[in-house]
Amino acid sequence: MFCLFQPHNPGKGVKVENMGESESVLLPRSAALTVSKAKGKTYIAVIIGAGPAGIAAAVYLKRAGADPLVFERDEIGGLLRNAHVVENYPGFPEGIGGPELVELFKRQLVRWRIDTRMEEVHSVSKEGDIYHVSSESGEVFAKSVIVATGTRPKRIDIQGLEDVELSKVFYEIRDVPPAVKGDFLVIGGGDAAFDYALNLASRDIHVDVAFRGEPRCLPLLLERASRSEKIRTHAGTELKSVKEEEHQLVFGMEQEGTEKEIVADYGLIACGREPDVSVLPPELAENWKEASGLYLVGDVRRGNHRQVGIAVGDGILAAMSIIESMGSGK
Repeated sequence: MFCLFQPHNPGKGVKVENMGESESVLLPRSAALTVSKAKGKTYIAVIIGAGPAGIAAAVYLKRAGADPLVFERDEIGGLLRNAHVVENYPGFPEGIGGPELVELFKRQLVRWRIDTRMEEVHSVSKEGDIYHVSSESGEVFAKSVIVATGTRPKRIDIQGLEDVELSKVFYEIRDVPPAVKGDFLVIGGGDAAFDYALNLASRDIHVDVAFRGEPRCLPLLLERASRSEKIRTHAGTELKSVKEEEHQLVFGMEQEGTEKEIVADYGLIACGREPDVSVLPPELAENWKEASGLYLVGDVRRGNHRQVGIAVGDGILAAMSIIESMGSGK
């Protein structure tokens, strides 16, 4: 059985057709990326991750005549779903919200009928010249694998944090329920922390931003935060503990040797990110550049250089390399 997704009733959803049987179903557009169940097929390329890098690679491969398979364990868009406003990606002179840009990327996947499985990849291994990709629904084979799995937030070890993690303290702004109201404390002094603060302030939420030392964000973000009546900053302040009292969170802080407390309804931690290469065995993760047919693209390989433009370029470069290798017989 082989499934394709195709546009149907624009604005309402996408019609998914079963090419082996007379069966179709209308999915909401947000869930309109479906799966191929082809068995025994060796793909030219399997792409793990449907953020900007993975999508760019998939579109290039599809247009070049290759038929990639894309896996996404969460939602389409990757870290871009956290972005308040994207202002340095060409083509949007007034800027565009991260979630809005994700919707455009989704539409491009749908237009090109790119086969996408909304499921998690558990492992990647290589036998000879063929990669084995194991996921929730089984195993597929590929001549090339593009790893576009992005990054994951660094966890911090703070007294009391485990009791409120993921219920009142979050590591990604995309995990904050849209209807949430109440004061927030954002921990971190980089671009992500201040972008989160500006995002929350745009929702009419009061935000405290606490960070050790001085802010490390772009001056532009710091300037915007300083102009907002909803945002207060606390330089030279370190989080020591958190506890819940009467439905609020009491954050124990230390500022220049003096203990203080900040009371808020929720917390958001932005203390750095690390590459997510958990799908690869250690030997491939460490030596991926020497592994023929294996590509790491986007944030997973770029350290602090997390930009949509860089990720898109990485994805296209990997796809071009795969097409060129086909022509050379590699």
